[in-house]
Amino acid sequence: MIFNLDYAFLKYILVGLGNTLFTFSIFYFFVEILKIHYLIALTIAAGLGILLTYVFNFVWSFQPEKKLRFQERFGKYLIIYLISYGLNVLFLSLLVDYINLNPFVAQLLLMPFIVIINYYGIRFWALKKLEI
Repeated sequence: MIFNLDYAFLKYILVGLGNTLFTFSIFYFFVEILKIHYLIALTIAAGLGILLTYVFNFVWSFQPEKKLRFQERFGKYLIIYLISYGLNVLFLSLLVDYINLNPFVAQLLLMPFIVIINYYGIRFWALKKLEI
């Protein structure tokens, strides 16, 4: 039931929605305006999105500590995103190059799966609250 959802998940979704608008705008700009290959555009958008979401997820969604610390947690955060990015590139390439889907449609179809992978990895590993 929706009423039993954790507030951290709802915050994560809000951060993710903002990041989706941010990264999809960058993706669109690079592909449609600058005519850059869709996988290069995805890489640029994903990199900027990782930095944006790390800060918002750390200080607002999960708050594992009071002070924002890149040294201790960003490596784990980056690993989660690299895994999901690798899966995103793999499936985006398959959908675009072999099934002939439009890159934008394919990316929209993949987003829910990427969100789920990232949430569980970030919540329960990268930004898990330290038990004292």
